Amino acid sequence: MSQEIQLEIVTPSKRLLTTTCNEVLVPGVWGEFGVLPSHAPLISTMVTGVAKYKEGNGTKSVAVKSGFAQVNHNKVILLADDAVLPSDLDAEELKQKMNDLDAKLISSEVGIDERKSLLKERDWLKTCLEIL
Repeated sequence: MSQEIQLEIVTPSKRLLTTTCNEVLVPGVWGEFGVLPSHAPLISTMVTGVAKYKEGNGTKSVAVKSGFAQVNHNKVILLADDAVLPSDLDAEELKQKMNDLDAKLISSEVGIDERKSLLKERDWLKTCLEIL
């Protein structure tokens, strides 16, 4: 029995990550689920959240924006609308964007559809801040 899993995180614009790890935690639509070596085949919807993977004794995190997860033959592929590594983020820039969004959200001039879009963007920024 293999003790490793290959993890790939792919967005429409790039392959963000390819690595070998011991465990993967995925933000599924029904809650976070874990994948260990020899996991049964699975396809699941992902929600915006933090995907984690364990390499040796350490755990690493990646922000993923909704999509799908596929598990098959000790390989996990996360097909995300967007994904970002902590090293690609700037905490101050994210906080400023969050403040700008919050100011727009309390404005009475924002319509329902725009508010929904702003709330989704706020969830994404919050997820990005979680991995820093």
